[in-house]
This record gives sequence, structure tokens and C-alpha cells, in this order.
Amino acid sequence: MSYKLIVYSSNSCRHCVKLKKWLDANHYSYINKDVASEKIMKELEEYNVNSIPFTIFHDETTNKEEWVFGYNPKRIVDLINK
Repeated sequence: MSYKLIVYSSNSCRHCVKLKKWLDANHYSYINKDVASEKIMKELEEYNVNSIPFTIFHDETTNKEEWVFGYNPKRIVDLINK
């Protein structure tokens, strides 16, 4: 399966930092979108989401997205292993 992980986060959010460390330690590549940027915050608002970390799992084969809220490594692994 070909997929892309996009993580909306902030370096001042302890759950965000924990999630990114977990992704790095488990060798999962991801795109980090820092909400400190006004442009990135506007992107996040377009999803009608107001909490971070917010992860988008994009299945590039089916072009479908699944959303993961908060620090939830089990859900991310489940999506990757689908």
C-alpha cells in the first residue's frame, strides 16, 4: 500500500512532540505541518478541526483519507497495515 501521513502539530504541544518522536523511532515518514504558521493554521481550520495533533492518513492507491485525532499510534499502525 502506498500512503502519505500528514501531521498537523506544534512544537509546544507535548502530544505532538510525542507522536513525531514515535513516528521517527518507528521509521514512518510523514509531512509535518506546524500550526505556528498562519497559512498552516488556516489549512487545519478547513478540516473543521481545532485540536492537535491531527493526522491525515492518505491512501494513495484509493485516494481515500482517514483522520486520526490526538496521540494514537495504534490507529496509525492499523491504517498502515490495512
